[in-house]
Amino acid sequence: MKNAAPDREIERRFLVDLAIAKQIALPLTQNVIEQTYLPGSGDWQIRSRQTKRQGSTSYLLTMKRHVSYGICDEIQLSSDEATHRNFLSASGAALVKNRTYHDLECGSVLELDIYYDEDLIPGFAIAEVEVDSLDDPITLPDWIGPEITGEKEFSNHALFMKLISGEEKC
Repeated sequence: MKNAAPDREIERRFLVDLAIAKQIALPLTQNVIEQTYLPGSGDWQIRSRQTKRQGSTSYLLTMKRHVSYGICDEIQLSSDEATHRNFLSASGAALVKNRTYHDLECGSVLELDIYYDEDLIPGFAIAEVEVDSLDDPITLPDWIGPEITGEKEFSNHALFMKLISGEEKC
């Protein structure tokens, strides 16, 4: 468990063609992530995440606040099933995705997320890479699409809000 002081999360995000993403992810271990957010939490997005991987389940409570382009303050704490159920009850829905991990030549790890509700971003998955600085050089595979770092409509929170509002998809 991390301590409760905010850490700085810096990440770059990219679209990936959905058909290619599925093909790339198919032979790998799938981590099923279910996340839900507390409504009305002001500047902070407060999220509960359940992750299922290879027969085990873990829970994480995350508080995240946008700082600037590609940069957030983040506090993460271990959580439990009861807390996650309470978040689900309060929010009424969950954003569910399969995540796979891909080692990059530059030493970073790319996380590839394929959303269960494919209509949230029709035809696309999202890949993200955490970096120490937005200026850090990263070597990306040729299947990575356009960069969407800082485009709030592609954030997990925005996709969740779209999911619960029944709003027209992208």
